[in-house]
Amino acid sequence: MIRIGLIALTFVAAGCGGGSGPSEADFQADFASASCALLDECGGTTGFIFDSVEDCETFYSGIFALGTIGCTYDGAAANDCLDAVDAATCDDTGTDVGAASACDGVYSGAACGIDLGTSTTGT
Repeated sequence: MIRIGLIALTFVAAGCGGGSGPSEADFQADFASASCALLDECGGTTGFIFDSVEDCETFYSGIFALGTIGCTYDGAAANDCLDAVDAATCDDTGTDVGAASACDGVYSGAACGIDLGTSTTGT
């Protein structure tokens, strides 16, 4: 399992599915973009873990590509997750941000290998 402790970059792995909201591809791109932009704004992307925001986004793309196999995607939960990520501040970096719990339901399934929130299983 890939666990992505939002902004904290605590990674463990990711899914496919339904629900209203953004397409799965749009969610993944928006999640990566917003998370990496926040990390960069707060001094945690460039020169720390990644050489650039683009490298950060590429990393997330790889995590999503590997981890979403066997998962069900929930677009409505994705909307809530993106709203929470957009609302996150630099004070939220380095921890499982409040956004993390809002992201728990984006991917689920017994064989799901990604955790965007705070749970320890891909439920």
